[in-house]
Formats: sequence, C-alpha cells, structure tokens
Amino acid sequence: MLKNNILNDLINAEQTVSGQRLADKYGVSRNAVWKAMNALKAEGYVIEGTNNSGYTLLAKDVLSETQIISDAEEYRKSHCDNARFTGFSVICLDSVDSTSSEAKRRSFDAPCTVIAAKTQTAGRGRMGRSFYSPDKTGAYFTVVLHGLRELSSAVKVTSLAACAVCRAIENLSPLKPAIKWVNDVYIDEKKVCGILTEAVSDMESGLVSDLLIGVGINVSTESFPPDIPLAGSLGISLSRSALIGAITCEILKEMPYIAQNRHIDYYRRHSLAIGRAVKFTENGITLSGVADDVSDEGELIVRLADGSVKRLSSGEITLRITEY
Repeated sequence: MLKNNILNDLINAEQTVSGQRLADKYGVSRNAVWKAMNALKAEGYVIEGTNNSGYTLLAKDVLSETQIISDAEEYRKSHCDNARFTGFSVICLDSVDSTSSEAKRRSFDAPCTVIAAKTQTAGRGRMGRSFYSPDKTGAYFTVVLHGLRELSSAVKVTSLAACAVCRAIENLSPLKPAIKWVNDVYIDEKKVCGILTEAVSDMESGLVSDLLIGVGINVSTESFPPDIPLAGSLGISLSRSALIGAITCEILKEMPYIAQNRHIDYYRRHSLAIGRAVKFTENGITLSGVADDVSDEGELIVRLADGSVKRLSSGEITLRITEY
C-alpha cells in the first residue's frame, strides 16, 4: 500500500523527503503522494511539508493501524521471517473500556486481529483485578487468534505470550525483562506488563473458536495509584506501535509450535520465580516453598518444607514471591 510505503520512508529518512522523489519511486502522481500524506495526517501523524524541501515526519510515536502494520512488517523481516507467519489485521481505537471486552463484542474472519487502544477506562487483569491504563503512556491491546483449537493447546498460550513480550522488549531495547509466573513481566523487580488470556468456546464442537491475548505494558507511565506499589515502566523512548507489532509477530511465530513446548526453555531462563521462596494459596490454604522449576506444560513446580512437591497451574492459585 502506498501510504504504508511512504510512512516507512518518512520514519527511516535522515532528512526531508521530496514529494517528487516519492512519486518517482512508486510510479505514482504527486497528487497520489499528497493524498497519502493527508491520510497519514488524519491518523495522527505530524508531518511538515514545504514546497521547496518536501516532507518531514515530526512525531513518530503515533498509535495507528498503519503504524502498527508497518512496524510489524519491519520486525518480521528481522526476527520472525518464517514461512508460517500469516499476517494480521488491526483495529486502533482512541478509548475503550477494555480491548478484550471490545474483542468479545465483535466477530472475526481473519486468522489474527489486533485491537489496540490509546487508553482503557476499565482495563482488566487476572482474578478480576483492574489494569491501570492512562492515556498515551502504555501499549494496551488484545491479539485475537481466530479458528478452532483444542483447549489443551489454548492453556499454554499465556506462558507463550509472556515469552513473546520479553523477546520483543529484548529485541527493541537494552532492557532485561523477567517473568513472574505465570504471566507478569518485570524489569528491575517492578511489574511493567500484565497478560490476560481468555478462550471463547464453540458450544457445538466444544473447541476454542477464539483466543484473546490481552496485553498491557507501561511504557512511559510515571505515577501509579497507591494500591499498586510494585508497578513500573519501561522508562525508555520506545514506540508503542513497535511494541505491539513486535509482540504480535512473536506470538504468531511461536503459535504453530505450541504443542511442542519449544518456548518453555526460554520461559525458564527468564523466570523470576525459579530458585526463590514463594507463597501461594490453594483451596483457601496458604502454603510456602521454593520454586524449583517450570514444567513443559507451564506449571510451576514448588518444593514445600516437608519435601513434598506441588505442581501449580494457572487458574487455581495465586502466587506472591516473598523476597521483594
């Protein structure tokens, strides 16, 4: 698409880009270039144009469908260029209660759709918790994977999504993320990302028709409500659209191999829990132990004080690492 190609040229340009040069490069008229520029401006891009010099992109951290698709394609070429990558469609909203709630209100035909928002008024986390989502300081989005899947594969998606977030952050920045089992991403012992995975079942077949992977990342948020003292941000200048595109690519890259559990070794290497004392609640009883490992199925293996072993799976426990 001409608009996406021109956007890439503006992003990568070290100086002003000539409108005539763009027209010659893509074999279109100057009027077509002008229309593409206006379409980009309508999406929120700040583009300065002069008769003698050409066009300059002044603001690059713009969350839009065009930007997410463009950034995802660039990331795919560098990190996810495998034959099973199928692409995806994008819906970008200014504000929504929750991107996952919005996903449940829609129907999908594409194998993968990303719903992103600049802010959420009722962002959701695990166990009914809320996710603080202030305007323009975070990446808030849901990746919808459409098509029937067995539930046995669907339950592994949460750990895979956590790995996708960490890989994207590592590839786009010098930061070193870690995963607090099962699905929170931390940097320097502060939570910067939460993930909520939900399955929509087909009642007739009993299979999963849609998987919703909701992701919230604090990119530049500086202050948080007092009830979430362990929250933090990436704290660097990193494009929200680049993050969304990269994480989506990483999810799509690994999904065809989810049955083989090939993401688990990466998950173990980035675990914040393994080797540390933990407390968890099971059936209303609080137990303590040491996290020994993560199983191939994504369970946290905890050795209790009496020597017995518990294998914890998401949905039946809460976990708090005690050494903070």
